[in-house]
Amino acid sequence: MNKDILYFVKFGERKHLESLSNGDLFFSHAGAFIKQEREQQKKGQGDAYEGRMNFIACNGKMYDFYTNELIASMTNASINLGFEYVENMPIFCLTAGYLADCEYVNNRRYFLKFRQEKKKIIEKHFEKADTALIINKPEHFIQDVKKSFKAQCHADTVKYFNMTQITIDRLTYLETGSIEKKELENFDMTVDKAFRHLYCKDTFFKEQSEFRFAIPKLQIFEPQTFNIKMRNYVKLYDINTFFDGIEIML
Repeated sequence: MNKDILYFVKFGERKHLESLSNGDLFFSHAGAFIKQEREQQKKGQGDAYEGRMNFIACNGKMYDFYTNELIASMTNASINLGFEYVENMPIFCLTAGYLADCEYVNNRRYFLKFRQEKKKIIEKHFEKADTALIINKPEHFIQDVKKSFKAQCHADTVKYFNMTQITIDRLTYLETGSIEKKELENFDMTVDKAFRHLYCKDTFFKEQSEFRFAIPKLQIFEPQTFNIKMRNYVKLYDINTFFDGIEIML
């Protein structure tokens, strides 16, 4: 876990967050987020690039995989690539809270208050949210979620890129799992690395400061609830009370 993360917050409707506080985590999948943007015709909770690689091919050629026969040539074509199994991997998303989002008071007590710009974006992206659920022990929450699955569960922050371009920093992350600058001699996308596309999102979403759980070895075709045995580290707040600022112990 990123040691700079002080807490997690989940925005939503109270009835759903009450279920979450009882250990019922609602996992969605990339396909649902793609469908949501297409149906609503706006970004926010939905994202047409979710788990995909979008780029412009200035001078591209398509070949038959088996015969190597040239199928088509293209110039300045917009290509949106999906990857087998990634679209149906379960994912659970929260907002990560950092020191920049709060002020230290004393004795491990912090005053949490988002900047106005971040507040407006959260309100816009989560229009139905009337409640904020605070997790003040993020490391315990991560442990509790991971040990609830037999399959490997990845937990990490989302990385933000210009998703309309193929950039070296994004290729480096997809290849190595790190955002540290490295010189790549080649790039390949294998099945074991494909889940990393779920941790790449457009800079449009940067203010969401997203943290995600992803389970590559599972496949779900509809959003699904998984029960997690959680320790006592959650509290619900009215959304307006949260945005006005709250004091909590971390």
